[in-house]
Amino acid sequence: MKPKGLSILVIIVAMCALVASASAPPTPFMIQGYVFYEDGSECNNPTVNINNTNTSNNWSADTNASYNYYQLILANGTDLDLNGSELRFDVKSPDKTQSNVTEIIVTMENISWGGIFDFNITLAPTAIIFDTGHGTYPSIMGVHTGNFTPKCNITVHQIYTYPCAGTGGHSERIIFYNETGDTKIDVNWTGYQGDYHNITVPSVMLQVGKKYRYEIITGSYPQIIHNQTTCGNGFGTMECTGFVDANGREYDNWIPAIRLG
Repeated sequence: MKPKGLSILVIIVAMCALVASASAPPTPFMIQGYVFYEDGSECNNPTVNINNTNTSNNWSADTNASYNYYQLILANGTDLDLNGSELRFDVKSPDKTQSNVTEIIVTMENISWGGIFDFNITLAPTAIIFDTGHGTYPSIMGVHTGNFTPKCNITVHQIYTYPCAGTGGHSERIIFYNETGDTKIDVNWTGYQGDYHNITVPSVMLQVGKKYRYEIITGSYPQIIHNQTTCGNGFGTMECTGFVDANGREYDNWIPAIRLG
Protein backbone atom coordinates (compact mmCIF):
# COMPACT_ATOMS: atom_id res chain seq x y z
CA MET A 1 0.00 0.00 0.00
CA LYS A 2 1.37 3.40 -1.02
CA PRO A 3 2.04 5.92 1.72
CA LYS A 4 -0.67 8.60 1.80
CA GLY A 5 1.92 11.34 1.51
CA LEU A 6 3.33 9.83 -1.70
CA SER A 7 -0.11 9.80 -3.36
CA ILE A 8 -0.62 13.44 -2.51
CA LEU A 9 2.85 14.27 -3.91
CA VAL A 10 2.03 12.48 -7.20
CA ILE A 11 -1.21 14.45 -7.51
CA ILE A 12 0.57 17.73 -6.83
CA VAL A 13 3.30 16.98 -9.42
CA ALA A 14 0.65 16.07 -12.03
CA MET A 15 -1.29 19.26 -11.36
CA CYS A 16 1.85 21.37 -11.61
CA ALA A 17 2.71 19.74 -14.95
CA LEU A 18 -0.80 20.43 -16.23
CA VAL A 19 -0.67 24.07 -15.16
CA ALA A 20 2.79 24.50 -16.69
CA SER A 21 1.58 22.98 -19.96
CA ALA A 22 -1.52 25.20 -20.05
CA SER A 23 0.39 28.37 -19.23
CA ALA A 24 3.36 27.75 -21.55
CA PRO A 25 3.50 30.61 -24.08
CA PRO A 26 3.01 29.66 -27.75
CA THR A 27 6.24 29.41 -29.71
CA PRO A 28 6.75 31.46 -32.90
CA PHE A 29 6.47 29.72 -36.27
CA MET A 30 8.00 31.53 -39.26
CA ILE A 31 6.99 31.09 -42.89
CA GLN A 32 9.21 32.74 -45.48
CA GLY A 33 10.39 32.47 -49.05
CA TYR A 34 10.67 34.18 -52.42
CA VAL A 35 8.20 34.68 -55.29
CA PHE A 36 9.20 34.44 -58.96
CA TYR A 37 7.51 34.98 -62.30
CA GLU A 38 7.19 32.10 -64.75
CA ASP A 39 10.33 33.24 -66.61
CA GLY A 40 12.39 33.10 -63.41
CA SER A 41 12.53 36.85 -62.81
CA GLU A 42 11.75 38.27 -59.38
CA CYS A 43 8.16 39.22 -58.57
CA ASN A 44 8.57 42.20 -56.26
CA ASN A 45 5.77 43.18 -53.90
CA PRO A 46 3.60 40.07 -54.38
CA THR A 47 0.34 39.52 -52.54
CA VAL A 48 0.72 36.43 -50.34
CA ASN A 49 -2.39 35.27 -48.48
CA ILE A 50 -2.15 32.17 -46.30
CA ASN A 51 -5.18 30.26 -45.05
CA ASN A 52 -5.30 27.52 -42.39
CA THR A 53 -7.90 25.22 -43.96
CA ASN A 54 -8.41 23.44 -40.61
CA THR A 55 -9.57 26.61 -38.87
CA SER A 56 -10.38 28.99 -41.79
CA ASN A 57 -8.00 31.59 -40.28
CA ASN A 58 -6.42 33.89 -42.88
CA TRP A 59 -3.26 35.98 -42.81
CA SER A 60 -1.44 38.30 -45.20
CA ALA A 61 2.33 37.88 -45.29
CA ASP A 62 4.63 40.89 -45.10
CA THR A 63 6.07 41.92 -48.48
CA ASN A 64 8.03 44.86 -49.85
CA ALA A 65 7.76 46.91 -53.03
CA SER A 66 11.48 46.48 -53.73
CA TYR A 67 11.86 42.75 -53.04
CA ASN A 68 10.30 39.40 -53.96
CA TYR A 69 10.61 38.16 -50.35
CA TYR A 70 7.62 37.37 -48.12
CA GLN A 71 7.44 36.55 -44.41
CA LEU A 72 4.75 35.61 -41.91
CA ILE A 73 5.15 34.76 -38.21
CA LEU A 74 2.46 32.57 -36.64
CA ALA A 75 2.22 30.88 -33.24
CA ASN A 76 2.17 27.18 -32.45
CA GLY A 77 -0.79 26.10 -30.36
CA THR A 78 -2.94 29.08 -31.38
CA ASP A 79 -2.54 29.67 -35.13
CA LEU A 80 -1.38 26.12 -35.87
CA ASP A 81 -2.64 22.73 -34.76
CA LEU A 82 0.13 20.39 -33.66
CA ASN A 83 -1.79 17.51 -35.26
CA GLY A 84 -0.95 18.85 -38.73
CA SER A 85 -2.41 22.06 -40.11
CA GLU A 86 -2.98 22.41 -43.85
CA LEU A 87 -1.91 25.81 -45.15
CA ARG A 88 -3.14 27.14 -48.49
CA PHE A 89 -0.98 29.78 -50.18
CA ASP A 90 -2.80 32.15 -52.57
CA VAL A 91 -0.13 34.25 -54.26
CA LYS A 92 -0.58 36.94 -56.92
CA SER A 93 1.62 39.37 -58.80
CA PRO A 94 0.93 43.09 -58.16
CA ASP A 95 -1.09 43.38 -61.39
CA LYS A 96 -2.85 40.03 -60.70
CA THR A 97 -1.91 38.71 -64.16
CA GLN A 98 0.07 35.83 -62.65
CA SER A 99 -0.83 33.67 -59.67
CA ASN A 100 -0.30 30.40 -57.82
CA VAL A 101 -2.43 28.48 -55.32
CA THR A 102 -0.59 25.72 -53.47
CA GLU A 103 -1.04 23.78 -50.23
CA ILE A 104 1.34 22.33 -47.65
CA ILE A 105 0.86 20.21 -44.52
CA VAL A 106 2.76 21.45 -41.45
CA THR A 107 4.80 18.53 -40.08
CA MET A 108 6.27 17.94 -36.62
CA GLU A 109 9.66 18.45 -38.26
CA ASN A 110 8.57 21.94 -39.38
CA ILE A 111 7.41 22.67 -35.84
CA SER A 112 10.69 21.47 -34.29
CA TRP A 113 12.62 23.66 -36.73
CA GLY A 114 10.42 26.63 -35.89
CA GLY A 115 8.92 27.22 -39.31
CA ILE A 116 8.82 26.64 -43.05
CA PHE A 117 11.87 28.25 -44.63
CA ASP A 118 12.72 29.05 -48.24
CA PHE A 119 9.26 28.03 -49.43
CA ASN A 120 9.69 29.62 -52.87
CA ILE A 121 6.72 30.06 -55.21
CA THR A 122 6.65 30.39 -59.00
CA LEU A 123 3.68 32.12 -60.58
CA ALA A 124 1.89 31.25 -63.81
CA PRO A 125 -0.27 33.40 -66.10
CA THR A 126 -3.79 33.91 -64.77
CA ALA A 127 -6.92 33.69 -66.89
CA ILE A 128 -7.97 37.35 -66.64
CA ILE A 129 -11.70 38.06 -66.44
CA PHE A 130 -13.20 41.54 -66.28
CA ASP A 131 -16.34 41.45 -64.17
CA THR A 132 -18.61 44.39 -63.40
CA GLY A 133 -20.29 42.30 -60.71
CA HIS A 134 -24.01 42.33 -60.05
CA GLY A 135 -26.16 45.30 -60.99
CA THR A 136 -29.58 46.43 -59.77
CA TYR A 137 -33.03 47.60 -60.83
CA PRO A 138 -34.48 49.57 -62.54
CA SER A 139 -33.83 47.58 -65.69
CA ILE A 140 -35.13 47.44 -69.23
CA MET A 141 -33.87 46.24 -72.61
CA GLY A 142 -32.22 48.70 -74.95
CA VAL A 143 -29.01 49.77 -76.68
CA HIS A 144 -25.91 50.56 -74.61
CA THR A 145 -22.95 52.47 -76.02
CA GLY A 146 -19.73 53.30 -74.26
CA ASN A 147 -16.02 52.65 -73.90
CA PHE A 148 -14.01 49.85 -72.32
CA THR A 149 -10.33 50.28 -71.39
CA PRO A 150 -8.53 47.14 -70.12
CA LYS A 151 -5.94 47.54 -67.34
CA CYS A 152 -4.19 44.37 -68.54
CA ASN A 153 -4.43 42.15 -71.62
CA ILE A 154 -7.72 40.23 -71.56
CA THR A 155 -8.36 37.31 -73.88
CA VAL A 156 -12.12 37.06 -74.40
CA HIS A 157 -13.75 33.68 -75.06
CA GLN A 158 -17.20 34.36 -73.60
CA ILE A 159 -19.31 37.31 -72.56
CA TYR A 160 -21.82 36.77 -69.75
CA THR A 161 -24.77 39.08 -69.06
CA TYR A 162 -26.22 39.15 -65.54
CA PRO A 163 -30.03 38.72 -65.65
CA CYS A 164 -32.42 40.21 -63.12
CA ALA A 165 -33.91 37.51 -60.88
CA GLY A 166 -36.76 35.62 -62.51
CA THR A 167 -36.17 37.13 -65.96
CA GLY A 168 -34.49 36.08 -69.18
CA GLY A 169 -32.12 39.08 -69.20
CA HIS A 170 -29.41 38.66 -71.84
CA SER A 171 -27.43 40.43 -74.54
CA GLU A 172 -28.72 40.01 -78.10
CA ARG A 173 -25.71 41.48 -79.88
CA ILE A 174 -22.30 42.68 -78.65
CA ILE A 175 -19.87 44.71 -80.75
CA PHE A 176 -16.45 46.06 -79.74
CA TYR A 177 -14.49 48.44 -82.01
CA ASN A 178 -10.85 49.35 -81.58
CA GLU A 179 -9.45 52.89 -81.65
CA THR A 180 -9.27 52.95 -85.46
CA GLY A 181 -12.88 51.76 -85.82
CA ASP A 182 -12.09 48.18 -86.79
CA THR A 183 -14.42 45.53 -85.38
CA LYS A 184 -12.77 43.34 -82.72
CA ILE A 185 -15.88 41.52 -81.47
CA ASP A 186 -19.24 41.09 -83.20
CA VAL A 187 -21.34 38.26 -81.76
CA ASN A 188 -25.03 37.47 -81.62
CA TRP A 189 -27.31 35.73 -79.16
CA THR A 190 -28.58 32.34 -80.33
CA GLY A 191 -31.86 32.21 -78.41
CA TYR A 192 -33.27 30.77 -75.21
CA GLN A 193 -31.33 27.52 -75.22
CA GLY A 194 -28.64 26.08 -72.97
CA ASP A 195 -26.59 28.66 -71.04
CA TYR A 196 -28.09 31.54 -72.99
CA HIS A 197 -26.71 34.22 -70.64
CA ASN A 198 -23.26 33.45 -72.12
CA ILE A 199 -22.34 34.33 -75.70
CA THR A 200 -19.30 32.55 -77.15
CA VAL A 201 -16.66 34.77 -78.74
CA PRO A 202 -13.97 33.64 -81.22
CA SER A 203 -10.85 34.14 -79.06
CA VAL A 204 -9.74 37.79 -79.21
CA MET A 205 -7.34 39.81 -77.08
CA LEU A 206 -8.29 43.25 -75.78
CA GLN A 207 -5.00 45.02 -75.12
CA VAL A 208 -4.01 46.90 -72.00
CA GLY A 209 -4.46 50.67 -72.21
CA LYS A 210 -6.39 50.58 -75.50
CA LYS A 211 -9.84 52.17 -75.58
CA TYR A 212 -12.53 50.02 -77.19
CA ARG A 213 -15.93 51.41 -78.12
CA TYR A 214 -18.79 49.03 -77.41
CA GLU A 215 -22.39 48.64 -78.50
CA ILE A 216 -24.46 46.13 -76.54
CA ILE A 217 -28.07 45.43 -77.46
CA THR A 218 -29.94 43.77 -74.60
CA GLY A 219 -33.20 41.84 -74.30
CA SER A 220 -35.57 41.20 -71.40
CA TYR A 221 -34.22 42.54 -68.08
CA PRO A 222 -30.43 42.50 -67.69
CA GLN A 223 -28.91 43.78 -64.46
CA ILE A 224 -27.67 47.37 -64.69
CA ILE A 225 -24.76 49.28 -63.11
CA HIS A 226 -26.35 52.68 -62.45
CA ASN A 227 -23.16 54.74 -62.77
CA GLN A 228 -21.45 56.54 -65.59
CA THR A 229 -18.28 54.45 -65.06
CA THR A 230 -17.32 51.24 -63.30
CA CYS A 231 -13.97 49.58 -62.68
CA GLY A 232 -15.61 46.25 -61.87
CA ASN A 233 -13.07 43.88 -60.32
CA GLY A 234 -10.15 46.13 -61.23
CA PHE A 235 -9.09 44.72 -64.62
CA GLY A 236 -10.59 47.51 -66.67
CA THR A 237 -12.96 50.48 -66.83
CA MET A 238 -16.34 50.68 -68.54
CA GLU A 239 -17.77 54.11 -69.35
CA CYS A 240 -21.35 54.73 -70.46
CA THR A 241 -21.68 57.26 -73.28
CA GLY A 242 -25.37 56.56 -73.81
CA PHE A 243 -28.27 54.18 -73.30
CA VAL A 244 -31.55 54.26 -75.21
CA ASP A 245 -34.20 52.02 -73.68
CA ALA A 246 -37.00 50.17 -75.48
CA ASN A 247 -39.31 53.17 -74.94
CA GLY A 248 -36.88 55.64 -76.48
CA ARG A 249 -35.75 57.22 -73.20
CA GLU A 250 -32.09 58.22 -73.07
CA TYR A 251 -29.61 57.92 -70.17
CA ASP A 252 -25.89 58.51 -69.66
CA ASN A 253 -25.38 56.37 -66.55
CA TRP A 254 -26.59 52.86 -67.42
CA ILE A 255 -23.94 50.13 -67.91
CA PRO A 256 -24.93 46.50 -68.53
CA ALA A 257 -23.66 44.12 -65.84
CA ILE A 258 -21.38 41.75 -67.78
CA ARG A 259 -18.35 39.51 -67.48
CA LEU A 260 -15.61 39.36 -70.17
CA GLY A 261 -13.17 36.48 -70.20
